[in-house]
Amino acid sequence: MKINDAVLGALFFLLGGWITLAAFQFPGMPGQAVGPGTFPRIIGSLIALLGLGLAFGGENRRGALVVVADGWRDSRRGPAAALALIGTAALAIGFEQIGFPLGASLLLCLLYLASQRKSWRLLPLAVGFVFAVHLVMTRLLLVPLPAGPLKGWL
Repeated sequence: MKINDAVLGALFFLLGGWITLAAFQFPGMPGQAVGPGTFPRIIGSLIALLGLGLAFGGENRRGALVVVADGWRDSRRGPAAALALIGTAALAIGFEQIGFPLGASLLLCLLYLASQRKSWRLLPLAVGFVFAVHLVMTRLLLVPLPAGPLKGWL
């Protein structure tokens, strides 16, 4: 799917403007010119300016608003997208009980099966990747991801 650059540029302009205006609501730091809202204002302004640049200087700004490629019309896309949304919501609701390693591995495997791929060799790779991400996040970055039933093992 290809979205017109003018539409994306306008969305980025609105997003940048909203960030900038929201940053003006942050309280100032007494006695300092640089406060909590300084960097969000700078980043929001840059996003808005780049959005304007994309809207007026984009490649396909005179074409159709949205062009849907034939690959997006595949009948497997809808159920896989619904599974991704429902699975992510279910994982968010039971995150503490299920845990990240088991929940993310199960969701990845279900999405792989929903895409009707033939090679089963990639499933262990996906599960290994989830466990590697869990270990990096919990051990190196000290992010408290729940291990669920695997608590004490990981």
